[in-house]
Amino acid sequence: MRHVLTGAAMLLVVGTTAACGGGAPTDASADEFCEQAVKLQEVETADDAKDWAKDAEDVGTPDDLTDEEREGFEILLDAAKDAEDEDGEIKESDLSKDEEEKVGAFSGYMTETCADELGAPDTDDLPTDPGDIETDDLPTDETTDMPIDPDEMPTDPEEMESYLEELESEMADMESP
Repeated sequence: MRHVLTGAAMLLVVGTTAACGGGAPTDASADEFCEQAVKLQEVETADDAKDWAKDAEDVGTPDDLTDEEREGFEILLDAAKDAEDEDGEIKESDLSKDEEEKVGAFSGYMTETCADELGAPDTDDLPTDPGDIETDDLPTDETTDMPIDPDEMPTDPEEMESYLEELESEMADMESP
């Protein structure tokens, strides 16, 4: 299943230290947990991140997370608590590769658990065979025609220069006003 990019991705750019401890409850209902997941998607500033962290820490997580997913949650909480704005955006990250993987595992859990609430597409319903993809409604007018016929390309350097100038002119005419 493809992971939905959420506010978690934004928080990955926050300077942080490794997760310490983990005081958030581990018995949250799926509904409470998913409510926090939706709020995470709305995180845009450091203040938003800190508000989310406080609420998410109070709610906690369901009890079916793996240790790696739970550690990812804790790392994300720490990152959100330490969030700082830099030029109107959340400051860049110092997460290690291991920490990023754990946050990614948590994000995957959150996406799977809260797919409906997050608006994630059900990838099980997507066709896996290219022949099964409906193409009747796709536009085809001039979208698949190559503007250059390779057989008509000049090989003489002077002709090539003239051809390229003409092509540049045609392309300039195609640009929107």
